[in-house]
Amino acid sequence: MIAYDYSRPLASARRMIERFGRPVALQSVSEGPADPAQPLAGPAAPPAPVTGVWAAFVQPSSLQALGLGVNVTKLFATSEQIALIAPKDDYAYSDMKFLYDVNDNNRKWVITHIEVFKPGDTVVLHFIGVKSP
Repeated sequence: MIAYDYSRPLASARRMIERFGRPVALQSVSEGPADPAQPLAGPAAPPAPVTGVWAAFVQPSSLQALGLGVNVTKLFATSEQIALIAPKDDYAYSDMKFLYDVNDNNRKWVITHIEVFKPGDTVVLHFIGVKSP
């Protein structure tokens, strides 16, 4: 059996999101102390945000129109918006906790849930639910 090549759908997703979306930055949180030898000295600084990412935003109510089932839609119940993000350089966004909207003066959003559309071995889209902190 021949594996399907998802490079064209991925390229289309990237092109559409860059055309209709806006730039965002994603940031995870650090775990553990800044200095393992002195754990009471305080936590490590947060890692630098991942920049150069484009996202198209949709309302949570439109997830079913995008083909996501009722069970997945319930996972985004606390989200105010859903950011559709095509992966950049095979980067995994699953550990991200914050999204910054570059066009809105770096407005900070808390990530509530992440779903991945991954047919086969290729990640085509990330659905990232966000809400105001």
